[in-house]
Amino acid sequence: MSQGGAAWQAMEPEAILSVFFEGTANTLRPPTTQIGLFADACAAHDLTPPEARVPREETEFKMQFDGCGVTNGLSGTLFAEGLREQCGRVHYRVEQLLARFRSVRVNALGLSRGGIACIFLAQALAPLARARLRMLLYDPVPGDLTWSGVPFTGVRAKDLRHCENLERV
Repeated sequence: MSQGGAAWQAMEPEAILSVFFEGTANTLRPPTTQIGLFADACAAHDLTPPEARVPREETEFKMQFDGCGVTNGLSGTLFAEGLREQCGRVHYRVEQLLARFRSVRVNALGLSRGGIACIFLAQALAPLARARLRMLLYDPVPGDLTWSGVPFTGVRAKDLRHCENLERV
């Protein structure tokens, strides 16, 4: 067995990362929907703050995000601006966890535009074969103006065919 194979064998088996995306205008604190309640009830180490470290002894982690209308104002409300950045932060943390764990199971929960964030997250994590994803989407609202034909966020949230690590929706 190569030395790289030995290092792979020595890695801890799996980390679990639970990710909570609120709806457009909703806050986690104070909780305004069940997403905030679920995030609070999740007993895992919070990796949301950029300065948070991944402690050695933990295997369960969480990240949580206010709605894009809260974090990005009017452009978040109208165009879902900020969702890709939130997913980028999750992607960064998953890569950190994959450096230590053999695999990472990501459980993503999103309401409304947060449901679209979960879809964007699936697209962002698609290249990471050792990151397995499960999603629970509550009323994913894309923001397309279907009556006028003007696509906003929904046009980029419709294709998950390349997301082979997506296990359940």
